[in-house]
Amino acid sequence: MEYQKNNIKSTQRAENEIDLLEVLVLIYRRLAALFRWLGAALGAGATYLLRKSLWLALFIALGVVVGVVMDRRIPKIYRSEAIIRSNNLETNIVADHIEKLNNLCRLKGYHELSIQLNISEHEAEKIHSLSAYYGLLTHTDLLRGNVQPLHYAKKYEWDDTSIVVSRFVKVMVKVLDEDVYVNLTPGLLHFISNNTFGYKMNTLRVEQLKSQIAYTEQEISTLQQIQAAYTSKSSSTVQLELSSTLRKSEQVQLHETINKLYASKKELEREYTLFTQPATVITDFSKTYRPTVGLYMNIAKASIAIIIVGLIALLLWENRKKQRSLPKA
Repeated sequence: MEYQKNNIKSTQRAENEIDLLEVLVLIYRRLAALFRWLGAALGAGATYLLRKSLWLALFIALGVVVGVVMDRRIPKIYRSEAIIRSNNLETNIVADHIEKLNNLCRLKGYHELSIQLNISEHEAEKIHSLSAYYGLLTHTDLLRGNVQPLHYAKKYEWDDTSIVVSRFVKVMVKVLDEDVYVNLTPGLLHFISNNTFGYKMNTLRVEQLKSQIAYTEQEISTLQQIQAAYTSKSSSTVQLELSSTLRKSEQVQLHETINKLYASKKELEREYTLFTQPATVITDFSKTYRPTVGLYMNIAKASIAIIIVGLIALLLWENRKKQRSLPKA
């Protein structure tokens, strides 16, 4: 009985191995057939292109001509970027406002765009698009004290706890004339600042900074007086008061507290000196003198399009000739 069971298992294993071998052979044959078909198709295509090399050269020459004409006729678009720090409004609010400006560009609402940016309507017509990118910081960046982000993203998942949104926004602009940059930067600052709630928020923030600086200075002065009074006493007097007033460990803590207050004051003064306005330009737009689509790109696009259309037209023409040459029933 045991022998029969083992014999059945061996037979089933052999059948399974045969089935697997047949599947592998079938896959190999299908792949070999596919590669042969691809090789034949590529060979036929190469042969056809060699036969039509004169037509191909004509299409390329026509593409060069069309590309040159396109480069001269189509308005050139230039791209630049600036980094702005929002001091009063959250980054998502600034990004949404800039997206509204971009909608005006798409709808060609140049009159309203000129009002929002406080520029002339002629300059507004030169703006092709505006895009905002969030400045993102990792927790490692924050631990290292990095406040200006190295990475910017068009979209941000707010439930992503590994990333923190900074106050910095990168504004990407595409224009038809790079002379617009001169007035575009002040226009963006005007647009971000021209917000009643944002203006009140910024006024309150500046007043709070002044109060914090004054309070920190007062605390430093008070602690310095205590420190001076302590160090001016004779050593014997100090020893008598160790148990009731300041101990040496408390003297060290006093010194550390004063240093922390100085560091806090330094940061507050930096904020008050550099960022009292609702928004601050960190890096401005700059001229690149290079359009986003240049002459060679226009030639390549035109040539590829003409070659594809031309080859399709040739194939249709040859197919029509063959159909005409066939004997009629």
